[in-house]
Amino acid sequence: MASTTAKLIEACRNDFPRLAYDGFGIMLSHEQVEAYQKIGPPGPRRRDEFKVNWLSGGTRAGKTVFGALTHFDAGLYKRGVDVADSTFWRNYAYGTLHIAPTDELALRLYAIGDTIAKGTNDAQYDRKARRARGGALLGKVAVGKLGRHGIFRYSTGGFTDFRSSEGKAYRLEGGQWWYCTWDEWASQPDLEIPFIKRDVLLARLRDHDGKLVPMAWPKPETEHHLIEVTRDIEEGKDLDSQVVYLSAESAYFTNKTALEVERRSKDKASWNRTVLGRPAGGASVEYKPHMLDHMWRRDLSLMRPREHGYAYLSTFDIGLAHDATVGITWRIPIVSGRRVVSPEYKARIVNTVHLPGGESLTPDRIGFEIVREQATYGSLVAIDSSNMGGQMAFRSVREMSPRPLQFKANSNDRIYGNIRLAAITNALDCLEWNRPEPEADPEGNIPWGLVESPFIVRLNDQLRWFDRDEDRPDDWVWAFNIGLWFIRRYWAIGTPGKRSATPSEPVSWDPRRAPAGDAAIVSRRRRRGTLISQESPVTISETGQVFIRDGQRYTPPSLARRGRRR
Repeated sequence: MASTTAKLIEACRNDFPRLAYDGFGIMLSHEQVEAYQKIGPPGPRRRDEFKVNWLSGGTRAGKTVFGALTHFDAGLYKRGVDVADSTFWRNYAYGTLHIAPTDELALRLYAIGDTIAKGTNDAQYDRKARRARGGALLGKVAVGKLGRHGIFRYSTGGFTDFRSSEGKAYRLEGGQWWYCTWDEWASQPDLEIPFIKRDVLLARLRDHDGKLVPMAWPKPETEHHLIEVTRDIEEGKDLDSQVVYLSAESAYFTNKTALEVERRSKDKASWNRTVLGRPAGGASVEYKPHMLDHMWRRDLSLMRPREHGYAYLSTFDIGLAHDATVGITWRIPIVSGRRVVSPEYKARIVNTVHLPGGESLTPDRIGFEIVREQATYGSLVAIDSSNMGGQMAFRSVREMSPRPLQFKANSNDRIYGNIRLAAITNALDCLEWNRPEPEADPEGNIPWGLVESPFIVRLNDQLRWFDRDEDRPDDWVWAFNIGLWFIRRYWAIGTPGKRSATPSEPVSWDPRRAPAGDAAIVSRRRRRGTLISQESPVTISETGQVFIRDGQRYTPPSLARRGRRR
């Protein structure tokens, strides 16, 4: 029997599906087999394999069972340890790590492994034969405890530790592991996720170049991390990661009848997250899906040339060092010689500029891109000068004609209050401008919204995960918000959304002057900290003000002289 087991172990060394079935009585789904083929054997990374393997699967798609089997695989074969010295191999303390946001979540895989080792897991039951399949290697895994933590011990001398990543995983004691799974990473606090991955787990796997496998179904609040990884992979920026999906819909063990009940009760976003295991774009805390879906037009394209009969506006969110600089150019309709933006004449995004952050990103480079965009479209330029990088960029191009506009999100205005919050509200208004109630326009014939745009992946991603209270990448969002800020102040007409009231005529945001060519907006100048109109000021006598001295009514000398001059 020992000889037969030894032969089976050797036969399953490079055959994971057979190891799962003959060794532990578990029949894998096709997607689980494909996931193993993409990730590769657990343990040290081999040539052409990835360091970080994001396993994104729906609920009940088989992620935890898959994770337990990969730990069994690594521990039984001691993947990566040199076998030349058999004594060293047998006695070597080979360890893998399973970590989760809380002890309870970490013990979920511990409990699954316990049932597998006992042959009582639901995945081991053959419903046609009406019995458990059993397995030749069930006795090779022992489940126990080490202090207050759970542990798997293997007949080869290997082990799997179970720990919590709570509190940025600071309590993860020193040690080296050959392989790590991070279960339910999406339930970790948002700001802790990149820190734990970069500064804790990758450091613990450094000695042996072990693989990291984060496993979870996407959560609305944290799926932007997975979306960012996907975009960086698509753009060739992240060469060390891959994303692997597990779908509960296509798994053979899924109860299809119960799944149809879920299909009828879930929206598309929930279905994508909980069944297909794919991110649905973000929590849409600020910018709702109906706003963005209405704005995108798949028949349009970017990098459009300048067109006669239109004006242009280029807005830039400035970043230096590791922050990106993003620019968006808008096409503004001209109707009867006047710039107008309305649901019938929408502002259109025609070009974008994206300068990734890095040591090579300098104010001169940013200034060059701004000047080039302005020269290409003859556009009015608006620059975010909220930080030092924006101020430097503005000063380098302030001699342009027309002179660029400044936007400062960290300022407060006596009319609009906190400019950052006002700009967000303003953008939401513009996206729902003149939107009718559904019962008033069941067929969708009434135009609404002030913006139309080709589908821009990065802008769509950031708008969907944007949250004013969270620290997330928002360069594209603010280039977008700044554009809508000046569009509404200068050219928008009609009825806004439901968040604020505004006149039906353009309202100048910067009362000291208006964009070139818009004579309809009264130009004003600032004197001694107050706004003074260039038109004839209202006299004191016209206000009906009464002056009293010593109980008697009198006329001030200055007012008397002004009356005589008239």
